[in-house]
Amino acid sequence: MNYKLTPTDYRDCWLILTPEEIEEEFGEYSHTSRHIRGFYKKFGLSKLKRSKQEFLERIEIGEEHSKKELFADELLHQKERVKRKIWNKIREYQKEWDYT
Repeated sequence: MNYKLTPTDYRDCWLILTPEEIEEEFGEYSHTSRHIRGFYKKFGLSKLKRSKQEFLERIEIGEEHSKKELFADELLHQKERVKRKIWNKIREYQKEWDYT
């Protein structure tokens, strides 16, 4: 029995990983990027690129360029954190349900 990413997993990934990155990272454990976009749209989370762009624009207004670099560093850190969290959930699920 394989684990499939849950709505909670997809919410954890929102604004951190794109649907394509989720599908690529988690492969068979993920739905397709199209399905993930549909999930985000259903819950009002579909404006991923626009949300990121608006956030970056707010950082740049009247602030130093290094703020954008700090954001990029933090985003990389958050990507690794959310990937690790979900992979740990997958491993735990596989251990629990692996009877071979």
